[in-house]
Amino acid sequence: MGLGVIGQIQQPLLLVGAERRLLWASQAAHRLFDLPMGGMAGRRVDEIADLPPESLDLLGRAMVARGPRSGTVNIVTRRARRCTIRFKAIELGDDVRLFTLSERARAVAVRASDTHTRRTSPSGRLAAALAHQIRTPLGAALMYLRLVEQEVGEQVSPPLRDGLTLVSAEILKLDRLLANLMDMHRLGHLVIRPTLVDGARVVGEAVSRALPQPTSAQVSVEIGAGDLTDWWDPSAVEQIVQTLISNAFKYGQGRPIAVNVDRVDASLRLRVSDSGVGIPAATHTRIFHGPPVAPKARTPGLGLGLWLVGRLAKAHGGSASVESRDGAGTTVTVTLNPQRPPAPPC
Repeated sequence: MGLGVIGQIQQPLLLVGAERRLLWASQAAHRLFDLPMGGMAGRRVDEIADLPPESLDLLGRAMVARGPRSGTVNIVTRRARRCTIRFKAIELGDDVRLFTLSERARAVAVRASDTHTRRTSPSGRLAAALAHQIRTPLGAALMYLRLVEQEVGEQVSPPLRDGLTLVSAEILKLDRLLANLMDMHRLGHLVIRPTLVDGARVVGEAVSRALPQPTSAQVSVEIGAGDLTDWWDPSAVEQIVQTLISNAFKYGQGRPIAVNVDRVDASLRLRVSDSGVGIPAATHTRIFHGPPVAPKARTPGLGLGLWLVGRLAKAHGGSASVESRDGAGTTVTVTLNPQRPPAPPC
């Protein structure tokens, strides 16, 4: 399982030990503090950002308190960015605390999203608030899984180790879903975080993780000859792949599933095909673009997964489409455009 897996959770997490030294930090925490990966471990909290005395005192009291503590601190990052951070501290052992963090939206960002916030329904605001609250225990759950693995070490049997890995993966999927819901509430769209990665490798690994092992032989994966190394969000690509594979297994009636990924001009094109129950033509348009709908007997669930696939494709400057006939199988095609960072000024 490992801390690398836990680091994928899309929430800033800090594991703080004695003398306020950082034992570990998630990728999201490095982004929050404007530091490169690996630039936080072993350093004291006051060495990764400038904190006023009252904020340091609040963190110090959270480190020695029994039970969970929460609060708000002001920091200045190493790039001179000022921000306000809410934290919750959970006691994991003597002198060890897990801090879950969230940055308070700045005034400019709030004003920019006022129009969206005003038209968000009370149920939408409630969903976003619940998502925020649920993500804190998710981070703690992942950390406890890691501690269990460290404690028992090689004594863990392969089936149990596989089970721990599966639980971690499911928690990560739930965390990504909650992060997406919070982005939709705050901004009206999903946020992606592109990095320079091999899209073919990301897709292949995502397919492997998505497969139910007893039926993995039913899936074929074909990767085109083109180089797919470019600026993609690996978490978004994995979420898209796992959603499509899950649906293909759910409605494919046990028949073979084909996954194809290749490069079309500058874009990554992903296709997942099954020979299952198919999708009625009348629903094709709203699968990716309409709101999630109430479940039906033949297709249980809210349709949230495919709706998010459409949103993630749009965030990548791409699109999602479906070819299907009722009772004759389905092919979903997702096209993603690389999201390269802007060139630095001359």
